[in-house]
Amino acid sequence: GQMSISGDGRGGRQTHVTVEEYKRPKFSVALEAPKEAAKLGEKVSVAGKATAYTGATIGGAKVSWRVVRNVRLPLWWGSAFWWRRPIEHAAQEIAHGTTNTKDDGGFAVEFVAKLDSAVSEKDEPIFSFSVFADVTDTTGETRSAQRLVNVGYTALQASLDADEWQVAKKPVELRVLTQSLDGEPRAAEGVIKIHKLRQPAQVVRAKLGDEENPGPRASFAADKAPKPDPAKPESWELGEVAVERAFKTGGDGKAALNFQLGAGPYRAMLETKDQFGKKVSAQLQFNVLNLDGKPLAVRIPNLVAAPKWEAEPGEEFTALWGTGYDSARAFIEIEHRGKMMQAFWTTAGQGQQEVRQAVTEAMRGGFTLHVTMVRENRAYLTSHEIVVPWSNKELKVKWEHFTSKLEPAAKETWTAIITGPDAKKTVAEMVATLYDQSLDAYLPHAWQRAFNVFRRDDSRMEMKFENGVKGFEGLTGNWDVDFAAPVIKYRRFPDESAGSDMMPRPWKMPGNFNVFTGGGTSGNGRAFGLGSYQLGARLADAPVTAGNRSGGTAISANAIDALLAGTGANGLLAPGIASLMGAGTDPTFQLVQRGLAQKRPLPAAPDLSKVSARKNLNETAFFFPHLLAREDGSVAMEFTMPEALTTWKFMGFAHDRDLRAGFIEDKAIAAKDIMVQPNAPRFLREGDALEFTVKVSNQSATRQQGSVRLALADARTGKAVDAQFENAQTDLSFDIAASESKSFSWKLKVPDG
Repeated sequence: GQMSISGDGRGGRQTHVTVEEYKRPKFSVALEAPKEAAKLGEKVSVAGKATAYTGATIGGAKVSWRVVRNVRLPLWWGSAFWWRRPIEHAAQEIAHGTTNTKDDGGFAVEFVAKLDSAVSEKDEPIFSFSVFADVTDTTGETRSAQRLVNVGYTALQASLDADEWQVAKKPVELRVLTQSLDGEPRAAEGVIKIHKLRQPAQVVRAKLGDEENPGPRASFAADKAPKPDPAKPESWELGEVAVERAFKTGGDGKAALNFQLGAGPYRAMLETKDQFGKKVSAQLQFNVLNLDGKPLAVRIPNLVAAPKWEAEPGEEFTALWGTGYDSARAFIEIEHRGKMMQAFWTTAGQGQQEVRQAVTEAMRGGFTLHVTMVRENRAYLTSHEIVVPWSNKELKVKWEHFTSKLEPAAKETWTAIITGPDAKKTVAEMVATLYDQSLDAYLPHAWQRAFNVFRRDDSRMEMKFENGVKGFEGLTGNWDVDFAAPVIKYRRFPDESAGSDMMPRPWKMPGNFNVFTGGGTSGNGRAFGLGSYQLGARLADAPVTAGNRSGGTAISANAIDALLAGTGANGLLAPGIASLMGAGTDPTFQLVQRGLAQKRPLPAAPDLSKVSARKNLNETAFFFPHLLAREDGSVAMEFTMPEALTTWKFMGFAHDRDLRAGFIEDKAIAAKDIMVQPNAPRFLREGDALEFTVKVSNQSATRQQGSVRLALADARTGKAVDAQFENAQTDLSFDIAASESKSFSWKLKVPDG
């Protein structure tokens, strides 16, 4: 459950701690973007990989995946088709399936990128396919990942960007970005045309309520644009081409072009082609201002703009108010800490006016600019916060010595350097921790990065225009409508979904052989179904006999494990058994022969008695609540690593007596060339039968061979209890290729008492 820790006294704070029963995650899953551009209607392959927190691969794991499709439109669609209603389509699952991870932990999710025919191609829609993958490793642990794969009629997307503040005295910089639909940079070339817009002859006020409620738009399929609305600049028609220029983006998909433009409204139109020759477009609308002229160059009722909405002490904040009306005035106010630092009317007869404010140290936390203008029964109310950051309260923390690859149980010393805003080393305190990052899969852990105690300007001035739209109100009505919901109930599941009997269903094997879940009995032993053959086992040695049971051939020998007694010197099945099973070509014979080969006596194993088991598996390597920096600003952290093999996350928070603070975060991996990671159950009960699994990982550059042992001992006395748990074969041999892993298991039974 959730526990809380409270502090007493004035300004007491409270924090919460979550107490849970859990097993530490051993691996994570990642899905990568497709390496090749995906096309609609064709197969898409998404590569995934399961990797342990030690860096080892997760091979042989089961993968269950599904794909859900959504539809979205390009960013510029709303301004280009301002009269149309946005598309609304529900998510739809289009594919699902299963697969397995390879030895290197990799797997592939393949599906056909089905399009939605209800969306027009000329709208350049993007079909977003959400790929969900759940990976269950051989120990039963499941981890998940999600990836968004975007596919469209084109394989490229382009965007234009520019600063909001553009003036005629300086060149206008347009930034071009070309990417795949998944956000990967792509090189492209094309043309940019900048059109000057055809403005109305005079300013036209918007309909009452249009700013808050634009009203119903035309249907999504309405291709023909209505007449331009003079109150909506995004609907203004294109005028002459002011400038045209070719562009070419590099490997990072970026390019920047400068244009010298006069004052006025503009729309930049970009055209390029993807790798398949399909047209790709983008557009951006912006205004260029003339600070010297009295009238505003854009015929809109009200404009408030600034080069930037952030300023440091010692700088001067500047903003511009403007109107397209021939005559209008605005009331300007600058508020700080609830008091007006400036309050004045703009000069009569001027269509625009600059606002200037000197920023002092006392104004840290910011201030607010208010602009009020009323014209033609419309109120234009603007409030904008100007940020003055507490940059003087920032510390920088960086490493002087840090090790990202760690050895279990090794002694380490890390050193960090703390500097102040003036880049001078400073004396400060620091709290630091290093913990198992896998725990973030359950509950992400984070610390504050600065003290949140400094004031931030929050204006309480409320401006409101009472002249608004009043809708119709219902006086009567609200008729009840009767309806009946159809409900289908089953007393039992249909036969086609649940099966008509309770018998176990066979899994199909090659050659029409069936392997049944569970086995029947033959004599006083167990029978294992292997297609049309059954190998019966008696405790007593008996000659090989042939009979007929359930349409198969009954073979009597020792139990499956004891069939080794009937093998020849080469370790293969005895001739009598082999002939009954159709030696050589029969799939069942080959299956049993492989099974016996795996159970041959092991070669001489290494001496595992000299290998010490890892004991210190703490989830936290250290937590230092009070580290003091030296005069040179350095902080040293000495610690001994736990023996847990995982990725460790470091967090450090430094602060000084002036409430200056800094934060540092990093990761380190603790691993060995050969690692054994057990997957022990959390609890057991008397009589339980279990399969104890471990994973052996080889992270070295060469193939490794050896043995892995499961030894059980009484926790109180230390005496071996393998016999009580029926752990007859404690050692298993392994042969693992470089950078791969394999799982091994022991079948145990918990004794009574």
